[in-house]
Amino acid sequence: AHLMMSDTAALLNMNNAFNLINAMLPERAEDKELFDATIDFASDSDYLKWQIAFLSSLGYAIDLRSCGGCGTRSDLKFISKKTGRAVCGKCAEPYMDQVFSLPLTTEITDYFINKAQSE
Repeated sequence: AHLMMSDTAALLNMNNAFNLINAMLPERAEDKELFDATIDFASDSDYLKWQIAFLSSLGYAIDLRSCGGCGTRSDLKFISKKTGRAVCGKCAEPYMDQVFSLPLTTEITDYFINKAQSE
């Protein structure tokens, strides 16, 4: 914990994580996977990994394993707004208005949270 307290970016990310949990999840709801991801996040500061676990707990899966268009595992630079799947540079070219650039940002997380809530 002392390493996080001395790292401004890590501390801001942890505050963001706790604020999202507080605002979006039911009080006292048990979610073992998100709890474990949050504990891991506190030790390794991998916000992307934590965001994926958080969105998954809301029922929206983000899949960054391979391109949703062609299946390649390389050049994954985007994420589809529609499917939540990774998209390689080549497949994203014709759809630049329908993808987000990776890595995930709080704006992208907010987009998927709002989408999950409206479904």
